[in-house]
Amino acid sequence: MSIRVYILDLLLNLIEIGGVNIMNKSEAYEVYAKSFKIVENLLEAGLLKKTIETSPDNDNIVYTYLHRQAIFNLGDTVGIPARSIYKDHDLNKVVMYIAGALKASEAHRLISEHHNRNTKDEKVLTEMLLDWESARFTKPDKPLNAYDTLHKYYKDMENRMMPILKKYSLDKPTDYSEAITVEQFNEMKKHVDINDIVREVENYIRQEK
Repeated sequence: MSIRVYILDLLLNLIEIGGVNIMNKSEAYEVYAKSFKIVENLLEAGLLKKTIETSPDNDNIVYTYLHRQAIFNLGDTVGIPARSIYKDHDLNKVVMYIAGALKASEAHRLISEHHNRNTKDEKVLTEMLLDWESARFTKPDKPLNAYDTLHKYYKDMENRMMPILKKYSLDKPTDYSEAITVEQFNEMKKHVDINDIVREVENYIRQEK
């Protein structure tokens, strides 16, 4: 297939998924499936890097990449092998951002188990803990740690989450001096190598095919 045909096919898919009004998990999975196919085609056509660089969602892609690194680093610090167990954390969202899905974040929350507040699975709850605890290291808009996030937004989960927070000595209020500022985040973004993002996405696409 020629590059021109690839691009036309991608544009048609972008139009099709861009305006989906997500109402349920089934529709969210559909948005993800179409996004995955688009990114798979971009990879095969050698256009993945260029698409990421020029994407209107480039900031969101980089934001999510930095968040993933924060989760892995936190896992190293507290003794959770996040780089292996949670290596695909949020990559479905990155795929949807690259594909241009307008409801990427909403779809991600619907199809990702670590956003299911009813889960009782300790592995998933641990991923949720890492998600909350690491947020303040790369997200200026989310300065709370896991302990305060739990007590402010997820009180119904306290009985399930507190034992895990205690297990990793994370059962303490937020130290706001650790929260990243907008200026620090903008400086961090300057040092992101797009090639690293491309490699993560390529590995994810190839393993999921």
